[in-house]
Amino acid sequence: MEYNFEFFKNIVSDLKSTTKIKVFILIALLIYAIFYFIKNRKILNYQLKILMPFFILICFGLIYFEIAVDIKFKSLLTNFNLTTGRINSYFISKNNENKWQSTNRIAYLYNCNRINFQNSYYENSHVNLPDVLPDLTLNYIVIYQKTNPKNSFILLNYPCNQNDELLNFQKIFQNKLPNNVFRDDKNTNP
Repeated sequence: MEYNFEFFKNIVSDLKSTTKIKVFILIALLIYAIFYFIKNRKILNYQLKILMPFFILICFGLIYFEIAVDIKFKSLLTNFNLTTGRINSYFISKNNENKWQSTNRIAYLYNCNRINFQNSYYENSHVNLPDVLPDLTLNYIVIYQKTNPKNSFILLNYPCNQNDELLNFQKIFQNKLPNNVFRDDKNTNP
């Protein structure tokens, strides 16, 4: 009997390296928890017998979430379009010293195919949100997935207040996405 692992190879090859590390650590914890539960199930107290399955389910959920975020981001990059949007709210975390725990958050409104959408997200491994409040009066470029317009990100590096600017950005983004589209690691004000 021959097994075809191409599906799993494709998923793993498309993941970012940080996601691969997180998933590997979660799988290691999951394997350890399952073996610990199986080996010690007779001597575990009642509370641990209840908590271990929850821990195992949480590990499965975190693995699924990490992979789903990467796949969703990858599908946006392969089939995208541009529009303009306006920032609705912007939250800057007080914990700016530790970028591993940054919780900067943005909410924005945009129009796609004459339908209004509202989206929000936290800073993550794909998108960097500056620690400086952007100009809330400006419109910015929003990149969205053509087949799923709810899958979108507002690009704070690209303010856009006129229709001809949007057309210029569409020409720039037509061949290849610029390097600083999602992450501006200098963390400057856009």
